[in-house]
Amino acid sequence: MSLRKFAAFFLIFTFCTPAFAASKKAAVLGFEVEAGLDTQLGKTATNTLRDLAKKQSDWKLTPPSELEENKLLYCEEDDPQKCIPKIATNIQVDVLITGRVSKDGSQMKFTIFFYANKTFQFSNVSLPMSKKGEIAKMLTEAWNNQFQPKVAKLEISCLEADAKVFVDNVFVMSTVPGANIIPSITPGPHAIVVKSKSGAEWKTSVTIKAGETTIVKVEFPGVTTPKDPTPKDPDVKDPDVKDPDVKDPDVKDPDVKDPGVTPPPRTEEPGKPMNLWKVGFWSTAATAVVLIGAGTYTGMQVMSYEDDKDRIMKADPVSYAGINDVCKSPTADMKDTCDSGKAFAMYTNVLIAAGITVGLVSTYFMYKGYLSSEPEVGGQVTSGDEPSVTFLPFFSNNGAGFSVGIPF
Repeated sequence: MSLRKFAAFFLIFTFCTPAFAASKKAAVLGFEVEAGLDTQLGKTATNTLRDLAKKQSDWKLTPPSELEENKLLYCEEDDPQKCIPKIATNIQVDVLITGRVSKDGSQMKFTIFFYANKTFQFSNVSLPMSKKGEIAKMLTEAWNNQFQPKVAKLEISCLEADAKVFVDNVFVMSTVPGANIIPSITPGPHAIVVKSKSGAEWKTSVTIKAGETTIVKVEFPGVTTPKDPTPKDPDVKDPDVKDPDVKDPDVKDPDVKDPGVTPPPRTEEPGKPMNLWKVGFWSTAATAVVLIGAGTYTGMQVMSYEDDKDRIMKADPVSYAGINDVCKSPTADMKDTCDSGKAFAMYTNVLIAAGITVGLVSTYFMYKGYLSSEPEVGGQVTSGDEPSVTFLPFFSNNGAGFSVGIPF
């Protein structure tokens, strides 16, 4: 394996592999249109969703195709719940979006099918026949509810500095006096615990709503805010008469010993949990460096054996005249050199490939440990009390259910 080929292989593998691994294959199939309706409605819906799919940075959109053609090829049943996943499997895409247009009284009804992450969902939206110009806007809102959920935030209002905030038993931050913002938290119920430096503990439970900022005010038990005392009229006394109960502060009583000042006992603050993403990054980064370094060394050995092979051939040009690859049927003088060169070439390929693979894993760990700065807290999603709620049924191999979209 020549050094030039080795370098070309290294560059192609390094720069092309992340691009291929990051993208998802996606397809937007043409909408079906119920008989008696204008077929342009289906084309408008299809083109709108294709334009939205092109904006997904991690998607690789396949060429346009019609739903009816794929149903004839891959589906015997009419049930979209079974047909859509089957089409996605046969045309080898990770994301499949399509739908149908039907008539619902005086309105046109758009049913959108979403198949992503091996989960089937659908959404129904309707418009009056007279508002065809609002189709794109309506479908964009349905798309955003599916692929761009609204961010929920949590604000911790605390007057004390360096109090430890835990959400669902996970350490999130140390407070500063005033407002402390968690910029991204999953909607749903969460348990919040705040521990002060003195050991006092404050607990509460909140339900986070999508698209809203939930504010909680921390008040540690047993700690009250001092109030200004109400001034009273002082008693009028003769300045020349001393009060026997009032002692001169400069005169110490010899019978009373100074007890001294005993500092309050220190309490252990909860330690910050180890960031396993950072540990994983440094471990895999070191492993990748070792593997690639070893591969570089074995690659240099391959070049050394190629030089030995050239010296042997030049020493006896008559015996090797007209032979392109002497290692196919090596002579006794060439056999050791050929066998060693092939072995080290194999070691080089294995070590470099392993080093690059571990390096890609290390890059992911670096992103999670160092570049992803906004804390996120998991939880279960609840619908909340919003007046307008969109229910999105979903089906998977393990069951079915509903997801909920909440406009903001």
